[in-house]
Order: sequence, then C-alpha cells, then structure tokens
Amino acid sequence: IKNNKAKKAVSFFAAITDLLLFAVKIYIAISTNSIGIYVDSLNSLADTFVCLFAFIGFIISAIEPNEKYPFGYGKAEELINLLLSTVILMTGFVFVYTSLQRLMYPVPVWYSTKYAATIGGTALVKLIMGIIFNRINKKHKSDIIKNLSIDSILDFFMSFCIVISFTLTSKFGYAIDSVMGLVAAAIVIVSGLKSFSSSCKVAIG
Repeated sequence: IKNNKAKKAVSFFAAITDLLLFAVKIYIAISTNSIGIYVDSLNSLADTFVCLFAFIGFIISAIEPNEKYPFGYGKAEELINLLLSTVILMTGFVFVYTSLQRLMYPVPVWYSTKYAATIGGTALVKLIMGIIFNRINKKHKSDIIKNLSIDSILDFFMSFCIVISFTLTSKFGYAIDSVMGLVAAAIVIVSGLKSFSSSCKVAIG
C-alpha cells in the first residue's frame, strides 16, 4: 500500500508541475513566436496527461481483488503504460508536422534573454523531476515511473537544446528554430517507440 501511495503522490505532483511548465512555455512561445518552444510547451502538456493517466492507473491497480477479478487489477498499470507510450508517440508525430510546416513557411522569431533563461530554468525542473522519478523507481519498482524518469531526462536535454537554438536563431535565421523543432520531435518519437515496444512485451508477457 505504501508503494502505491508513493507512486500516486509522485505522479500527481508531476502532473501539476508539468501543467505549470506548459503555462510558462506556451506564454513564451506566443511572445517569441518560436516553434521550438511551442513544441516544448505541447510536450509539457502531453506529459501532464501522461502523469494523470499514470495516477489513475495506480489507483485502479490498488483495488482489491473481487469475484469478477479474483487476481486483482494489477494489469491496469501495464495497460496504462501502453496507453502512455501511444500518447507520447502520437505527440511526436504532431510535432514533426508542426515543425515542417514552420520550416516551409518561416516567420520571425523574437529573441529575449529573459525568456531564454526561463526556458533554461524549466529544463532544470525536468532534470530534478527525472532524478525524483528515478529514486522512487529504485524503492518502488514500476515500469510507469521508470518511463516517466526517462521521459523527464529527455525533456531536460530537449529544453536545453531549444534554449541554444532559440539563442542562435536571433543570429543565424529562423530555420534553426524549425530544425530544432524537428530534432525535439525525433527525440519524443524515439522515446515513444522504445516505451511502446517495452510496454507491448510486458503486456504480452
């Protein structure tokens, strides 16, 4: 029971944090017109739903066995993990479309040191989240928590790279921002594919 409480607590906390990160990033994306930051903001929104699904999965898996389900609801966690992987994968393909569209039809990007620093701060938040997820997973083994840890670390690198590309865009042109959007999308898709493959193997047994 303690294990499940810890998993529920960390997934709910992560959902709230990701929602706040989304709000910050989408504001900056609109203010700067950066597709890279826009993609990063949508990734945070997707992460919010991922963590909420994880929270729901932990609640369902903790339900006691009954006549209809004598072996309990433990498989719910595995099914939720498969759903999360699918959401991540679909999000990546949406990012590809959005970035390609901006690459073909470039628009000005307004650089701001203040906004670049803020995105850098959000990257550090994701790194801390990744570390927290990793520690929770070591104590309370869970494929969902493990995937959330990996995803958070990838998000850290993605946001860090977007800060660099956002800065370079002001000096070398708008195309860099779109290319970074594609790189971010590729990271999300690769992460989604690995997670989906792993989830399928666990679900099949």
